[in-house]
Amino acid sequence: MSRPKVKFDDQQKNIMLSLYEIGCKDIEVASILKLSSTALRRAIVENGLSATIKETKGIADRKVEMSLYRQAMKGNITACIFWLCNRQRDKWKQANKEQLETGNNVNVVVIRDAKRPKDEDDGARENVIEIEGGKHGQ
Repeated sequence: MSRPKVKFDDQQKNIMLSLYEIGCKDIEVASILKLSSTALRRAIVENGLSATIKETKGIADRKVEMSLYRQAMKGNITACIFWLCNRQRDKWKQANKEQLETGNNVNVVVIRDAKRPKDEDDGARENVIEIEGGKHGQ
């Protein structure tokens, strides 16, 4: 026996698109529409909405990306690290991040180039980010 097809009306489509635009996940959208996640995914395909949903999800992603970028440009070190580790994954791997506590109440975050061996010390500082004020922000 075949499963009944879900046909979205205009109101359901608008609700669904609005939810995806603000970053809701499939499971959240499905719950609001009183569907299982599997039924929602199948209905999206059956209603020809796959491309529209993908584009709409991208709106939320771009908003977060721009917010992260603005925070990185303001000097937010965590945002800088996250941005670089995601945008230049091969060069800036999280596994190569170390936080060193130094004297004088200054923390230094070292993000090593993934292509350079960890024990290689050539004095290069292009991947060193200094954080003033120590871990307590003093």
